[in-house]
Amino acid sequence: MGMGKEAVARIAPFLTALSHDPAQSGAWNDIGLRFFEQGRLQEAVAALRRSLCLQPDNPGTWSNLGSAHQYRGEPGAAVEAFHQALSRAPQLAAIHINLGNALLEQGGAEDAAAAYRTALVLEPGLARAEMNLAGASLYRPGARLDEILTHARRWSAAIAIPADPAPMPESLRIGLISADFRQHAVGNLTIPALEGLARLGHHLTLYSNSLREDGLTGRFKACAAQWRMVAGLDDARLDAQIRADGIGILIDLSGFSAGNRMTALARKPAPIQIASWVGYPSTTGAPAMDYILADRHQVPEGAEIFYSETVIRLPDSYVSFEPPAEAPELGEPPGVRLGYVTFGSFNALKKINSRVIAAWGRLMRDLPDSRLVMKALGLDCAATRLRFLNAFAAEGIGADRITLVGNSSIADHLAWMQRADLALDPFPYSGGRTTLEALWMGLPVVTLPSDSFASRHSLGYLSTIGLQQWVARNADHYVELNAALARDPAALTEWRRSLRDRMLNSPLADTDRFARDLDRALREVWRKRQ
Repeated sequence: MGMGKEAVARIAPFLTALSHDPAQSGAWNDIGLRFFEQGRLQEAVAALRRSLCLQPDNPGTWSNLGSAHQYRGEPGAAVEAFHQALSRAPQLAAIHINLGNALLEQGGAEDAAAAYRTALVLEPGLARAEMNLAGASLYRPGARLDEILTHARRWSAAIAIPADPAPMPESLRIGLISADFRQHAVGNLTIPALEGLARLGHHLTLYSNSLREDGLTGRFKACAAQWRMVAGLDDARLDAQIRADGIGILIDLSGFSAGNRMTALARKPAPIQIASWVGYPSTTGAPAMDYILADRHQVPEGAEIFYSETVIRLPDSYVSFEPPAEAPELGEPPGVRLGYVTFGSFNALKKINSRVIAAWGRLMRDLPDSRLVMKALGLDCAATRLRFLNAFAAEGIGADRITLVGNSSIADHLAWMQRADLALDPFPYSGGRTTLEALWMGLPVVTLPSDSFASRHSLGYLSTIGLQQWVARNADHYVELNAALARDPAALTEWRRSLRDRMLNSPLADTDRFARDLDRALREVWRKRQ
């Protein structure tokens, strides 16, 4: 892949410096950073390692290398690089935050939280550490709703940005801001709703905070009255742009997740702001955010007190499902042919904590011929693969019963789902888009919800399609339900045959109905402010 003229221009000064003195470690570091910004991660890693060969004790370069490995989907290598950085500069809070991020990607939510707390000891009130601690709490077993809200409010207090609410415009214009208007769980779950709103006549302005685009991005651009690339704008300029566009309702799709612009939204550039739809299933704790979109399953009656935003409950599901075009036709469950059942895990590794592994280990011990396929970004990383193999070995499950698969195309991801008989749902952060894909591929999904929004995605989907019998009461019940399904090949065959029709005939896949429900909800909050 060649570089464009602008990309070449950005590294030209460093190449000139190296032509005079190839041993300039700083120039190699800067070249690595430029490659990182351009998404050329392999070249970034090579340049940063060249820099470290020349100056091995530079903690900044070690940290940069860790970030490059993490974005390559190599969290194990990232953890090692961040530890190297901290061995040289343990007082740098930013590196502890980076280490926490990499640990979280390996399923170490507790270790990640500890790293963020260390950063806060070093720099009390550090907003980035408070934000990441709030996000990590969604993955931590046993984290309470009041604890999650407290973390979010601490972040809001740390940024200390006074809101200056924009005036109400004369007509309703809806804005949405995200770094994920592309092939991504957020993109896939929002595009049918936005196309529906556009068909209903809404004027949509989409603010993209990412340079990454793909085929799905074209659909977003097509349904937008205005497409704004805002990745290069600072908070003040983004705030001014949203105000100039006369946005009446601004919907955030990121919350505290990567690529968010929460510090800009804290200024209140739109008079009505809806928090973190799809992208972050929790409260933001931010006074500038007025509402959060949910349904009766995600935020049940009585849980409103743990959200700083007013809860809007859509009548069915809080998202709509569009079947993936890449999905293959379904055959019989593989267990019918192989004579043993295969469980599948297709969620992000950060959702798979020690309690999840303990439950899955118990399940596999109860079915000694069973196998497990784990497929996730990060499993191409040797250190991360070893981490999970060791965790299962501690549960008495040998590596010969586990297949680990890393990143792939969407079509291959769905094809791997065909190789499983059931999909295993993690907890306390359940599957989102992954659960929907698994059900579409004919895989039963047993879920174990708790109180948090993040834990109740699968509960909501299963309830919407009438399969509440797959909702477990506790970890013992979770294992029992999965084991009962695994021991019934006739039932697995019937579920594989019928799940798609069940989804298509439910409100979950009725995108027009969902768009009308969302339209009514948005117009109602608009009417209340007139």
